[in-house]
Amino acid sequence: MTSRTLYLHIGTPKTGTTALQNFFYINQDALQSRGIIYPLNDVWHAAHHRLGWTLDKKGRPINLPAGLKGADEEWSDILTSDAVLGSNGKILISSETLSRCSEASLLRIRKYTSDYHVKIVVYFRRQDRMMSSLVNQMT
Repeated sequence: MTSRTLYLHIGTPKTGTTALQNFFYINQDALQSRGIIYPLNDVWHAAHHRLGWTLDKKGRPINLPAGLKGADEEWSDILTSDAVLGSNGKILISSETLSRCSEASLLRIRKYTSDYHVKIVVYFRRQDRMMSSLVNQMT
């Protein structure tokens, strides 16, 4: 295992994940100046949803993005990108699609990230407040 750290922000519904992802995307340069790489190759709406979509069919959009590859290739593209390979610091990947992975998919993620010290970042919200937020969004 290397000294590099991979933060997997997996998000859960209605916990501000999209706002965080937009912040990460917009502030890529500021993050990089602090030693945190938010890889931007093949991001979908400022996040790394492609990584989760390749592992599990649940939670996929009806129309998958053009050029979606297999899990091995999508994860490799991110983790072997120039920005990641050129960094000795911290890597940040964010997608709520990763919060819905099966046990088999988690084992695959473990294989893909075996060269990193992985830290999972997840936020939870009280169910009654989440439901209230969902109703407000639909209204």
